[in-house]
This record gives sequence, C-alpha cells and structure tokens, in this order.
Amino acid sequence: KQTAKELDDAIKNNIQDIETLDYIADRLFDTMLGLSGKGECIYLKFIKYLETFDPIAAQRRKDDYEDSLEYILLMPLLV
Repeated sequence: KQTAKELDDAIKNNIQDIETLDYIADRLFDTMLGLSGKGECIYLKFIKYLETFDPIAAQRRKDDYEDSLEYILLMPLLV
C-alpha cells in the first residue's frame, strides 16, 4: 500500500529519474503479481507516465507486465 502511494506521489511530482521510478515500481510489481486493484492501477499509470518521456523504457515494462500476466494465467495449466 505504501509503495503504491510512493509511486503515485513520484508521478504527481513529475519525477523522471528512471532509476528512482524503477526502484519504487519494481517493489510494487513484486507485491502485486496475481492481484488486481489499486496497486495494478498505479503500475499501469506508471507505464503511461513513463511513455511521456521514455517510450522505449515504457514498452519494456509493459511487455514485462503482460508476460507476467500470461504466466499467472497459464500457471494452473502447468501444474
């Protein structure tokens, strides 16, 4: 919950240091896998924000996010 707020605050404050944003976003991403809700919404907002100043980095994170969702959906089939 705190991590989602940190990322949302960083976006609102127009932070564009990718290392700082990644540090916060990675912590959020690690805790939200398999979940939906506010954390996921903030992470998607982060990707959209990142597109405004680094579209390549944004696409990488979007691909990682989508790959993780695919894995979560397919995991029960692999067991």
